[in-house]
Amino acid sequence: MTKQPSKAVTVLRDEGLVEVGKEYAELVIDTFMSDGFLKDVPVVGTLVALWKGGQTVSDQIFLRKIDAFLQGFDGQEKEKIKAMVDRLNTDESFRGRVGDVLIDLLNKMSVEKQPRMLAMAFRAYADAEITGLELRRLAVAIERFPSFELGSLRPFYEAEIPEKVKADKSFLLALSAAGLAMNNGGFDGGVSLPTPTFDLFMQLGLDTI
Repeated sequence: MTKQPSKAVTVLRDEGLVEVGKEYAELVIDTFMSDGFLKDVPVVGTLVALWKGGQTVSDQIFLRKIDAFLQGFDGQEKEKIKAMVDRLNTDESFRGRVGDVLIDLLNKMSVEKQPRMLAMAFRAYADAEITGLELRRLAVAIERFPSFELGSLRPFYEAEIPEKVKADKSFLLALSAAGLAMNNGGFDGGVSLPTPTFDLFMQLGLDTI
């Protein structure tokens, strides 16, 4: 049975969240998925390496990321999605480059969980729970923090300082690289404490995907 695009996906396509004011290529994915769900999704042409000769494994993985991201908007009201796109296109944090930013982020992310996490962050922006700048910071955190460590985030976040000091050093480095924690610079080596971005990450439940 052929799976039909959700209303949310249709709106995202029509309103130009993935497609911006540049030349773009049609994603030819007849052999990517048996149901052809993403066949007509347009993206910025210069960022997509799909040619007449066929697809590479990398192309197929990238399209799976787009699929996962768009599916994250199922159930979202059409007008709210339209309003979100309008705000994003005028938000100083995106400078009219929403499509470029989104494709760049998805291209760097793993298929497993990150695209769906990114969709959750975008939905929070649509619901006016976060600002454009906070969305950008969350997007960077989602892209940089390893998905396989997600289960360790909440225990660390809720731990008292003595437990935080004992945390695995590689885990702390991952937190720092993602902008989720910062060392307080104490004389005894300090302790890594959650940043406001970490607070938002937890509040939105991005670790629960």
